[in-house]
Amino acid sequence: MARFNEILAGRYNRYLQKLFQLKGGPPAAQLASEVMAVFPLFGGAENRYLEGWSRWGGFVALAAAGVGNLSGLQLRNKPSSNVVAIVEKVFFSGLLADQPKLRLSGVDTVDAPTPITAQTFDNRLGMQSSSCNLSSSSGAAAIAQFGSIIWQGSAAANFNLDAIFTDIEEVTLLPGSVLQLVGNVSNQALNAAVWWRERSLEESELK
Repeated sequence: MARFNEILAGRYNRYLQKLFQLKGGPPAAQLASEVMAVFPLFGGAENRYLEGWSRWGGFVALAAAGVGNLSGLQLRNKPSSNVVAIVEKVFFSGLLADQPKLRLSGVDTVDAPTPITAQTFDNRLGMQSSSCNLSSSSGAAAIAQFGSIIWQGSAAANFNLDAIFTDIEEVTLLPGSVLQLVGNVSNQALNAAVWWRERSLEESELK
């Protein structure tokens, strides 16, 4: 029999059961009928998996893309993934002074030519691979740029530059979205990395 204000998003109950090693039925089966004050229990990155999040990252050292060509790194959330990805960290370092940019597109595209195997940061969920595709382009071919520029920095030669510093600056990638980190100086080698977390979308989030 259905409860009044029944909670149908099961990952919150699973979080409480695993965090406190609770037995029996759902520890929070329904919402309170009135507004009430609560104390958040979230800890650090080690508790993300209890909320259904898996964390991933990838790094690449890109060769110079040739005269007139730009190198770049791309993270694509496939339209069929049914996950939401949150980009937590974007890193850039070039051999030359550069003005790298982040581009965001809500229209699905193809991956860049070179696939990159993402590394899980916590394998307790048992996931073998990310639902998002990480790829890069350098060498003989320039990266095909998509979407709109949402950030552009300024980095001295051999300077490490981060694009995200706080959680409010994190970038949400829904299915079919693409985030690119692209250098702005052609024919230069660069290092790039991106970290993200992902989880399955709830039924209510699909509407």
